[in-house]
Amino acid sequence: FFFQAEDGIRDDLVTGVQTLLFRSSESLHTELKNTKVKIIAVCPGFTHTEFHQRGKMKMTGLPKFMWLTTKQVVEKSWADLNSGKAISVAGWQYKLLSFIARYAPRSIVRNVGMNVRRKQRS
Repeated sequence: FFFQAEDGIRDDLVTGVQTLLFRSSESLHTELKNTKVKIIAVCPGFTHTEFHQRGKMKMTGLPKFMWLTTKQVVEKSWADLNSGKAISVAGWQYKLLSFIARYAPRSIVRNVGMNVRRKQRS
């Protein structure tokens, strides 16, 4: 969805919603573990689809190595689902970023994140 507001506000809202969905998926995964229902949170990173184009987002500032193909995301998430994982992170670059975001001081993570967002949209 798109929320008409300043970029920083929209980004914060989207990040908050993503976090809610992520945590809810983890909770459901745990609650339904002994059933036939499988739940996984898929973290695809930047994936080549029409999403950014349809949203009229300029993504020229994002380095090529940050992009994944749909095949990479699907194959990784399918393998992770079948191995019983609650979370699927496709791509080494996103595994590294999630590690840094988890353990680095929040102020540094926020500042770096905002700088990256400004660059990717320029």
